[in-house]
Amino acid sequence: MMRRRRGVTILELLIVVVILGVIVTVLARLFVATRVSYELSEQVAEERQNVESAAQILKYDLGLGGYRGIDNGAEGRSFTCTFEFTDGAGTDPDQIKAWYYEDRFVSPSPELKAVEFFLTGTNLMRDENGTATEVVSNVADLQFIAWHKKNLGPAVTGDYITYSTPNSTNADEFVGYQLQLTFVGGEVEVVSVALPNPQEIAGTC
Repeated sequence: MMRRRRGVTILELLIVVVILGVIVTVLARLFVATRVSYELSEQVAEERQNVESAAQILKYDLGLGGYRGIDNGAEGRSFTCTFEFTDGAGTDPDQIKAWYYEDRFVSPSPELKAVEFFLTGTNLMRDENGTATEVVSNVADLQFIAWHKKNLGPAVTGDYITYSTPNSTNADEFVGYQLQLTFVGGEVEVVSVALPNPQEIAGTC
């Protein structure tokens, strides 16, 4: 005697549908979590790149303050001053300016450049000889926080790093400084600028 083949019951179909629904829900949540994690990682990487770009540009341009070039005419070039710092009113951002001779891709002789960094809104701007361009965005503050002396002095006094701005009376001791960049997201980057070139500091340049 042949047995009749039993069909799939409605209850079994419902169980299969529920199981499939649970699997789809779990996979969807996993996909969303992975996507959010990826976007967050991408945002963090982009912000870090923003920080690094700003730091490198500041170090390069400002570190050239006082550079005269290495050609035969270098000794004959002079500056009114090589560095100028403008303290922002109250808690406003500071402005930093440096003068140097650019000898790359310049013919027939190096060109004097005046490069200034300042904030416009949340944009870090770079002004070169009167023409300003945006360097990076999402910068909340720029502060001059310390300057470095040639005289190391006793380590206990902290004489090497002075948390005040240099002036014309101590210019011969001025060999570098630190800037602090604060970004909109809250990240803080301290940029150390070394100055191997002779510095001439004046109140007005």
